Formats: sequence, structure tokens, C-alpha cells
Amino acid sequence: MMEACENCSLCRETCPTGCIPSDRFLIHAENCVTYFNEEETDFPHWLKPGAHNMLIGCMKCQAVCPVNKPYLDKIDDGPDFSEAETTLILKRLPVEQLSPETRMKLDRMVEDGIYPVMGRNLRMLIEKEGKAR
Repeated sequence: MMEACENCSLCRETCPTGCIPSDRFLIHAENCVTYFNEEETDFPHWLKPGAHNMLIGCMKCQAVCPVNKPYLDKIDDGPDFSEAETTLILKRLPVEQLSPETRMKLDRMVEDGIYPVMGRNLRMLIEKEGKAR
């Protein structure tokens, strides 16, 4: 734990699943949005759609951390995908059936093994955005 954390609770207050307890600094990773966004299993019933905020992972606790402030503008947004590429990802087309250009974009932005969850996660974000309007 950093010294800056001693009198700060922004990460705990911001966590959409409450996985950062007040009685210890170790998070309950089994409740973290990142854990579920990177696994191919179904989302648990208690994980509210509003908790989803990124294609892969969750940065809510990191984004509010005062120590991280100087680094947040250094995040790479990654490649742009065409509407056709996005449709194929949403359909969860096997990666080997994607064009070499699309696979190169994916290689640049995600770790091996993450592609299978991208379509599901992207659909969740699109549905969340649609409900917010």
C-alpha cells in the first residue's frame, strides 16, 4: 500500500462491484469486473450492466486514484475498427477467419486468449450505451 492510500478511499468508493474492502487492502479479485471481462464464462447475475465500462478490464479505481493522475493521459486508445470488422467481432467469428488486417489490429490491442470474450463484452457496452440514451 502506498502512503498516499492511507487517508484515501476513492478507489473503494468508485469500484462498481465493491471488491475493495475497507478492512484490508487486498481486493476480492473474484468480484472484480476485470476478472469477469477476461473469462469466457457467463456474467454472474449480481454483476449489474452498469458496472461494465471497458471492452477488457475495468479502470474505475485506477482512473480516480490521485497517484495515477499524471499517467491517465498516456493511455493508447488502440486501433480503429470498421463497421464490418466490428460486426464480425460481435458475431464472435473465430479469429482465424478474420482478415489479416483485423487480426493485426487485435494483436496490437489484446493479449492472447482475450479475443473470445471481446464480442460478448462489446455487446454489453453497446447495450449499456443504448439504455443510457
